[in-house]
Amino acid sequence: QVSGFAHRAMRQTLLLVVVAWGEPLKAGTPAMKLLQCDACQSVINGLRDDVKYLIQAESYWKTSDLVGRIGASCQDPSLPSGAMEEACAAFLGDHHKALQEEIRGRLDPKSDLFEEELVPREMCLEFGVCKPDSKTIGQMVDMSDRRDKDLKEEQKLKEKWAKRKKNTAADTASDSDEEEEEE
Repeated sequence: QVSGFAHRAMRQTLLLVVVAWGEPLKAGTPAMKLLQCDACQSVINGLRDDVKYLIQAESYWKTSDLVGRIGASCQDPSLPSGAMEEACAAFLGDHHKALQEEIRGRLDPKSDLFEEELVPREMCLEFGVCKPDSKTIGQMVDMSDRRDKDLKEEQKLKEKWAKRKKNTAADTASDSDEEEEEE
């Protein structure tokens, strides 16, 4: 029986291996869903900066410009190529219109959303692309790095305590030998 944590860790490792090899992912698979969640957050993060600029400049996008900007989101150089590009394209295919409406609302003074910031995590949850407990690949890598660092520190402490214990035992033994010699 594999624990829930171990099962998730194995799935996440498998996902990273598949992404690293550049194998195409099928729509609807857990790996594709995880990548789409990452892609959603990346796209909205990029759009957030542009929308913030437009609000500050008291400007807006024409519909054709908005459609073009959303469509170009998957061309962001910070977005990994391969499977992530596929996931981004799938995300935009499913949510392009919803993104347009969200952005239009933030640029329209008559909208309740006017001048509100785009919040990637919240929007991706609203779109149903991310789950409340999902983590991005970057977060998983960070957690893994932290866990490795913590395990190394723990090992160093164990070695240090074992050495101290050994030295203390040796000191105690030599003290006992000295006491026996004095008698």
